[in-house]
Amino acid sequence: MVQKTFCCVGSVIGLAMSAAAAGQTAAPNGPDDDGNQLATVMVTAQKRSENLQDVPLTVDAISGDSLKRANINSLKDLGVVVPGLRLNNVVGDLTPRLRGVGTTAGGPGIENPIALYVDGVYYASQASSFIDFIGVENVQVLKGPQGTLFGRNATGGLISVTTRTPAHDFRMDADLGIGNYTTGSGDFYLTGGISSTLAADFAVRLTAAGDGYGTNHYNGADVYRNNFSLIARSKWLWTPTDTTTLLLSFDYADQKNSNSGIRVVPGANNLAFLGFEPAPPARAWDQNSDVQPEFRSKSGGIALKADQELDWAVLRNIVAYRQSVADIQFDLDATPDPNEGAFLHAPESQVSEELQLTSMPNQKVSWVAGLYYFHSDSEYDPSHITFDPNPLLGPPFGSLSVYGDTKADSGAAYGQATVPLLPHTNLTVGLRYTYETHSLEGNQPLYLRDGSLLANEVFPRASVSFDAPSYRLALDHHLTDELMVYASWSTGIKSGGYNTQALADPPYQPEKLADYEAGLKADLFNRRLRLDLAGFHYTYRDIQVQHVEGAANGIINGAAATLNGADLDFSVQVLPGFSISGSAEYLDAAFHAFPNAPLSNPVLAITEPVATGSAAGNDLPYTPRYSFTVSGNYAWQLPMGTANLNLTVNRTAAFYTEPDNVIRQSAYTMLDSFVEWVPSQSRFSFRLWGKNLTNEVVLNGASTLEDGLHVTGFEPPRTYGANLSYHFE
Repeated sequence: MVQKTFCCVGSVIGLAMSAAAAGQTAAPNGPDDDGNQLATVMVTAQKRSENLQDVPLTVDAISGDSLKRANINSLKDLGVVVPGLRLNNVVGDLTPRLRGVGTTAGGPGIENPIALYVDGVYYASQASSFIDFIGVENVQVLKGPQGTLFGRNATGGLISVTTRTPAHDFRMDADLGIGNYTTGSGDFYLTGGISSTLAADFAVRLTAAGDGYGTNHYNGADVYRNNFSLIARSKWLWTPTDTTTLLLSFDYADQKNSNSGIRVVPGANNLAFLGFEPAPPARAWDQNSDVQPEFRSKSGGIALKADQELDWAVLRNIVAYRQSVADIQFDLDATPDPNEGAFLHAPESQVSEELQLTSMPNQKVSWVAGLYYFHSDSEYDPSHITFDPNPLLGPPFGSLSVYGDTKADSGAAYGQATVPLLPHTNLTVGLRYTYETHSLEGNQPLYLRDGSLLANEVFPRASVSFDAPSYRLALDHHLTDELMVYASWSTGIKSGGYNTQALADPPYQPEKLADYEAGLKADLFNRRLRLDLAGFHYTYRDIQVQHVEGAANGIINGAAATLNGADLDFSVQVLPGFSISGSAEYLDAAFHAFPNAPLSNPVLAITEPVATGSAAGNDLPYTPRYSFTVSGNYAWQLPMGTANLNLTVNRTAAFYTEPDNVIRQSAYTMLDSFVEWVPSQSRFSFRLWGKNLTNEVVLNGASTLEDGLHVTGFEPPRTYGANLSYHFE
C-alpha cells in the first residue's frame, strides 16, 4: 500500500512537469492581460510568512472572506471544506481528527492530538474550543505532526486561526442573519486609529435559535438547540518605534446549548436480554431522556505579543492566560428511566509563555528558535452521577461524586533551519526537546439514597513525568519556478497524563507518531491551475483510547496502527470570475496491534456487555476510506452590480466510530450553496445560503457504555437562511 501511494505521487509529478513546461511555453510567469490567474496564498506554517507553494508540507488555507460567504461561522463547520478533518462533539468537548489521528476521549485535562491555536496561543481545553469565527483573517490547517515548531500535542496536525490585526484606517463591518429553526445572528467588527502609534479593534458575534433540531420526547423540550452563543474580542496595537510592536488581545465567549445530549440506538445487549431494550425515536435528532441535556461554557483570556526587530533577527514573546468553566448535564443511560444521570462542573485554566527568535526575511538561511512553557490546571469539581432512586431496580446508592484535580507543567526548547544545499534545493532540519510533569489528586464520595455519606475514598497527590525529542527533516527541490517536489520525515508526541474522572487508574503514556511524506506543489498554465499532492505513511504507537469503567471514562494505551494515504488540493481559474477548487483524501488506517481493546460483546449477557479483546485489523475510528470536496464559484457582472454563486459538494465514505468497528456511519453526500448579490455603488450586500441541503443524517459522535448501550449524537440537518451585510472603510 505504501508503494502504491508513493507511485501515485510519482506519476502525478511526471504529469505536472509536463504541464509546467507547457505553461512556461505559453506565457511568462506574471499577470496576464486578462488577469485570469490564481491569487498567491501566504501562510505561517513555519512561523514566518511564506508562499504556500514554497512550504514543504500539506496546508489547507481558507480566507476569512471565503469562510463568511460559505456561512462557515464556527470551528465545528470547518470539516466541510477540509477533507480528512472531523470535528466531533463528545458531550460538549471538541475532539478533532485529521488524517485519521485524533481521540475519542473528552474531559478536563485531556488534550487533543490536533492542536488549536488562535493568534499564536495554544488552546488546551476541549470544552472551550468550539469557537465562533469573528473578525478572522484566515484559517490554516496543517496536516501531519508539527512536533518541532508547535510541538505540544500536535501529533496529527494543527488548526491555526488568525484574526485581523487592528488598522489605523477606519473600517466597519456588520452582518445580520436569519435562518430556519428561528435562528438569528449578528456580527460586528470595528477598527481604527486612536493615535499615530495606537490602533484598536473590536469584534462581537451573537447567535441564538428559538427551536432545536429535535425534541426530547420525555418532556417535550427542544434538543440540539443553540440557546445562545456570544463571542467578543478586542485587540490593541501599539507601535512606539519603527522596530517595536506590542499587540494586546482580550477575548470572551459564553455558550449555552443542548447539543451535548445522547440517544440510545438498538443493540444494547443487556437490556435486550432482559426484554427492556428501549426503542429510539424515529428522527435522529430526537431523544427520550429523563435528564434534559444542557451544555454551558464560559471562557476568556488575555495575551500579549511583543515583537522587536534586531539588526539580524526578530525577537518575539507571547505570554497568555486563559480560563474556562463548563457545566454539562446529560442522561448517561440515554433512556426515559432514571437509571443514571451525569452532572459535570469542569473549571480549567492555563498559562503559556513562548520566546521566539526568527531570522530576517530574505536571508540565505531561514531559521527559527525558541523556548516554550505551559502550565494547566484542570478539574472535575465535581463529576456527579445519580443512580436509579427505585430500591427494587437500582443499586442502594443515591449518587457518586468525583473531585479530581490534574495539573500539567511542560517546557520545551526548539529550533528549525532551512539551508540551501544546491541551486533550487533546500534542506530543512528541526529538533524539539520536551519535558513535562503531570499530577493528580482528588476524592470520591459515595452517597446513599437519603443523601447521607456512605464512604469517601481519598486519592493523595500522585505525579509522573515524561520527556522526549521530536524531529523534522525535509528536502525540497524546485524543478521549475512553478513546480516544487519534496520529501520529509517528521515525528510528533501527544502528552500522557491522568484520568481526572477515573482517579484509581494509573497514568496513561504519551502516544507517538512518525510521518514519512512526499509530495509536489505546482502552479501550472501561467498560474491558472494550482495542484498540491502529498502521499504519507504513518507509524502510530501507544495510541490513547477511551474505555468506560462504571460511570467514568478512562484512557488506556496499547494500540499501534499504520496509516497510508494521499491528499490532493487543486484550484482552477477556468475563466475570469469562474473558478473550481477542491480537496480529496484517500486513507487506509488500521490497527495492527491492540490486544486489550474494549469490544462490544456479541453474546447477550447482563454480566459482561462490554468485553476486552483484540482489535487488530480493524479500522481506526472516524477514518473513511475516501473523502472529497469540490466547489464551483462563479461571479458575473450585471448592470446593477455583481452576483456570486457557489456550489459545494462534500462526499465521505463509510466509517466506524470505535475500535470494535460495530457502530457504522454509512457513506454520505452533503451539498452546500450560497448566492450573493453586491449592488453597484452600495456598501450593502445580500446573501442566501443553504447547508446540508441533502439533509443527510451523519454521526457527530457515538460510543458504547459499560452496560452495552450504544449512544450517538448527530451533525445538524438541513439549514438555510439569509444575511444582510454592510461594509464601510
